[in-house]
Amino acid sequence: MTLSDLLARVEAATGPDRELDDAIVELMFGKSMLVITEDAGTVWRNHKAPFYTASIDAALALAERVLPDHEIEMFQLFHGNGWGVNFRAKHIDTAYAPTPALALIAAILKALIAAENKEPT
Repeated sequence: MTLSDLLARVEAATGPDRELDDAIVELMFGKSMLVITEDAGTVWRNHKAPFYTASIDAALALAERVLPDHEIEMFQLFHGNGWGVNFRAKHIDTAYAPTPALALIAAILKALIAAENKEPT
């Protein structure tokens, strides 16, 4: 999975998603925090990733970890129809989503994609 693939999944999300939380950790930190066990024919999925898609605090902690030099501006869209986030460093990355945490995760991914695609100076 690429950052762009993950961004597409986040942009399609309508609310918190533990599978997305796991995918974020796996892509950004190279480790899986999903523990799958089987007991008497039942498969248990134990998600140990932070609640990035549900918690503004967790999403902000991720932003501070992976993009420490960015200024974050969050805003509610007109008539309460979702949330937006601006990330400012050398340029602005803006993202929109139904929840503040998803908007923040989408903005993080857009900023990382922009940094990845940046021409060497």
